Amino acid sequence: MDLIKRLYIIKLNKNVPIYHVMTKDLEDYTTTEKDMKKGENRYPPREFRVETEDLMKNLIRKQTVDESLERQSSKISDNFDMNLSNRSKI
Repeated sequence: MDLIKRLYIIKLNKNVPIYHVMTKDLEDYTTTEKDMKKGENRYPPREFRVETEDLMKNLIRKQTVDESLERQSSKISDNFDMNLSNRSKI
């Protein structure tokens, strides 16, 4: 999960939002195609966001992603992009 968080920061320059919900299933928080057509999404409420999972502090965005992290993740990021491209061809 840590790698996914790091790639998300590199690509979008923000933390991936992690939520902790206590429901049996995620039906209430699953955006359907019908919701998407309406321009709606079903994210959990803000109070369920787990900010302790953030790798990057909210006040210091891009500066906290150091060059070593970017070098280590660049190959993985390139592979990630290639996989996305290949999946879109299917």
